[in-house]
Amino acid sequence: MKKIISGFLIALLFLGSFASGEEIEAADIVGEWTYMQPGSLKILTIRDDGTYSLDETEPPYEYQAEGAWDCRGENALVLWADPEATEVRYSLIFEDGLLKFDDGSGAFQRDFVYDPSPSDEDGVISVWYGNIIGIEFKLVLKKEGIYDFVSMSPVFAGPLDVKDGSWEDLGDQILLHGFISGHDCKFEKGDGQLTGIAEAQGISFQGDRVEFFTPPAPKENVTLEDFAGTWISKYKENLNIFTDVSAVRLEMIAVINGTSCYVNTLYWGDFSEMLPNRGPSTFEMQFSGGQLHYEEKMGNGKIHAYGDEFSLTFTALEDDWLCMDLVWNEDWTEPDHTVLYLSRQEPDKAQ
Repeated sequence: MKKIISGFLIALLFLGSFASGEEIEAADIVGEWTYMQPGSLKILTIRDDGTYSLDETEPPYEYQAEGAWDCRGENALVLWADPEATEVRYSLIFEDGLLKFDDGSGAFQRDFVYDPSPSDEDGVISVWYGNIIGIEFKLVLKKEGIYDFVSMSPVFAGPLDVKDGSWEDLGDQILLHGFISGHDCKFEKGDGQLTGIAEAQGISFQGDRVEFFTPPAPKENVTLEDFAGTWISKYKENLNIFTDVSAVRLEMIAVINGTSCYVNTLYWGDFSEMLPNRGPSTFEMQFSGGQLHYEEKMGNGKIHAYGDEFSLTFTALEDDWLCMDLVWNEDWTEPDHTVLYLSRQEPDKAQ
């Protein structure tokens, strides 16, 4: 009997809440509601059985939730976050045909219509290319207000490699939400470019892919004099994509005198692990076919951090450049290559 009375009282309270204030009726709130702002989309479905579902999208994450709802006071609606109805997920106010957040931060709308086509009079909805600390990236601005931002270098994946997010057209600027390390970033439009600053780095995107580095042609009639001097690594090549060595920890120096070659890393990084001594090394090279070459092999014993085969080849290029091909054989695998491009240093800079 107590349960029947209790249920009756709850029903009266429930109906009473609809009868007060704006005299909310079930038809006013049951159904699908949408809340959207840059970088966030929420779809709320209120059911007449006292339950709701909530789908939230904040690229690259998606959330889903279920729970119960309650009417409170004249026009207040509570979405509970737990089955025991002790933790409030959202407090909403039904007003002017909207379900407004009680903190005034926004509102759910019924029959929400989203126009996914921002203004594109200046052609920003396109594919843009740029370099950040020597790593090539592609930025794709889509008409749905979403962007893709991916590294084009197969040798780098890290905090800059954001996959997607939302963007806004602000007139003279565009705003990328969650661009790098979760931070928003504005880019100025102008002269066919998008320019901005992120992670204390100046960034510029352009519509046409710009070659970051084009290796000079191999030199003809090469002599040992073409290799003599001090050389500093500048770029790493992988699948014909070039990356600044500072971004992949492959900064090294080579000092060549005749057929003697001294190689060292400029700081303790990945390159030192590739050398037989895991540090400064001097090689007695062979000059043949216009190249300097060194090779070392041992049957089943390791001479190198990665395996039992190591070779180093220098090719002289035009405009005072060298191509260095370092090969090592990891255990039970095919030989792998590290290809670096080195520029000649003037004597005063080499010091």
